Amino acid sequence: MKKQLLILSELDVADLKSKFTLVTNALPSGDDDLMLVALYPLCDSNKIVKERQNGIVGASVFGNMVISINPLADDWQEWIPFVFAHEYHHNIWGHNWYVVRSGKDLDGSFLQYMITEGQADLFAMSLFPDLTSQWNQPFDKDKEEMLWEQIKSILYSVDLKIHEAYMFGDKEKGLPWCMGYSFGRMIVTDYLQKNAMTFSQLLNIPAKQIFEGSRFYNS
Repeated sequence: MKKQLLILSELDVADLKSKFTLVTNALPSGDDDLMLVALYPLCDSNKIVKERQNGIVGASVFGNMVISINPLADDWQEWIPFVFAHEYHHNIWGHNWYVVRSGKDLDGSFLQYMITEGQADLFAMSLFPDLTSQWNQPFDKDKEEMLWEQIKSILYSVDLKIHEAYMFGDKEKGLPWCMGYSFGRMIVTDYLQKNAMTFSQLLNIPAKQIFEGSRFYNS
């Protein structure tokens, strides 16, 4: 912890702020409430985040954000803005659908969850194209078809335990790590290829409509 705090104390806050501003300018919030961003050190024992996520993990908390950082990981500085962009998108999406629209057209399904994560990742990727996340790796055709057959049966499930297994993976069930992120990204990518629009415009499209515009619909 002492070593982490020493490294974090040398973080270039001005540079970080400029990249955060790049993100917020790309997707205006429309929300008058102040969004707070807290940066915390992350225990080095969390090997998944250290080795697969470059030491950075984020969480949205009622319109605010916590970014946990392990500065002992490789290239951790580069990934803070990417994770900020992902979580920032969640906050803007949440304000749009839960506050402005009062939850209309939301069903709490895995489909909705998966597509929301896909939008957030694609938004972050559009701003930081030189970064390639390990949790968003493509599958070969046969594996993609096999995994999709498994996902189809739980698309409209609202069971959070099922959501966790299919979003983050489950070795016992043969589900690869973070597979839900990959499929969410593919579904949203398909929709955007057919319907050119900004991420601000995409915020207003229901998950079911995005799904219907992808190659996975009726497959």
